[in-house]
Amino acid sequence: MTPQELVEAFQGHEQWLRNRGQGRRANLRHKDLSGASLTGIDLREALLSGCDFRRANLRRANFSRADLFAANLSRADLTESRLIEADLRGAELAQATLHNANLQGADLRGGSLITGGGETIVFEPCDLSGSDLDKAMIKRANMKGANLRGARLTGANVAYSLLRGADLSGVVADGGSLARCDLRGADLRGASLKEVSLVGADLSGAVIEGCTFDGANMTGACIEGLDFSTASIAGATLNLSRDTLPRDVRTALNHHMHWVRSQGSEGERATLTEVDLSHIDLRGCELSGASLRSCNLTGADLSGASLVMADLSGARLVGANMEGAMMDGVNLTDADLAEANLRECKLSAVDLKDSQGRTIGRKWPANLSGANLSDADASGADLTMANLIEARLSGFRAEGATLVGTILDEQLIA
Repeated sequence: MTPQELVEAFQGHEQWLRNRGQGRRANLRHKDLSGASLTGIDLREALLSGCDFRRANLRRANFSRADLFAANLSRADLTESRLIEADLRGAELAQATLHNANLQGADLRGGSLITGGGETIVFEPCDLSGSDLDKAMIKRANMKGANLRGARLTGANVAYSLLRGADLSGVVADGGSLARCDLRGADLRGASLKEVSLVGADLSGAVIEGCTFDGANMTGACIEGLDFSTASIAGATLNLSRDTLPRDVRTALNHHMHWVRSQGSEGERATLTEVDLSHIDLRGCELSGASLRSCNLTGADLSGASLVMADLSGARLVGANMEGAMMDGVNLTDADLAEANLRECKLSAVDLKDSQGRTIGRKWPANLSGANLSDADASGADLTMANLIEARLSGFRAEGATLVGTILDEQLIA
């Protein structure tokens, strides 16, 4: 097209947008507009399938509900553009700049086209690899199988979008929202999702090796079966159900419950050493007498659980929630309880009994010697006779706690 023909097409389209009975809808299918400067152009509902917009200046352009099927927008500058409900199936957007763009409801799936000769051409899902989508609005978009490898999505809102099977490896989406997204089978290897909202998202079958979820909110997310051992989840809000644990660990916990309830006549005492139970939901769980030495219980929810006489020596319980837990006689020697919630927790001594169940006049105190209680909160807890020799107590709070006979190694508790 000559520049004059292009201008006439744009003018006719503007008239058509104002009054469908006048002007003419722009039809620029398969036209070469690479490198064109079209800042602020209004091409809502235009027919642009197969159009070549490579390296074009499309800042603040409006492509809402436009047909951009299989269009080439690679390296184009689409800063602050509007692509609301646009048909971007099979479009090429690699290394495009979409900073603060609006792609709400856009369709970025793959597609196919039947030529006049009957040949079917299949287009891969939209390629957004390496693109800049910082602060973009992409709610309710269909990006099934899309390639977003290495894209920037910092602060972007991608909530309620379909990203099943999408390639998000190496994506940087810190501070954004993927709430309620369908991420089943997505590739998140090496992605940075710091402070991201994943509330209610479905991550079933996703690949998360090397992914950073630090500070992410994963409340209500479907994360069953995911292996977080190679991912970073520091400060993340999530609780894994026991169903996410390996079968042998689940079996050991179930047998232990029967062992406790039958007073040892059924089941078997759980002996788990150095097992990763981080962020596990064990609220109200019966773990009295269990051996959990050196287990990783970072961020675990043990509120209301029974851990009487349990062995948690050397365990990592950073940020764990043990509010209201029954932990009389527990062994927490050298355990890391930094920033743990021990409010209203019972950490007093247990009356020892003989084989007939009769008390023998001796007590078994809770042992927290050498434990790290830095910034932990034990307000209202019962620490009667507890051993805190050489425990680290910087920032430890114990307002209203019972400290009768507590051994403090001459340290003061704030």
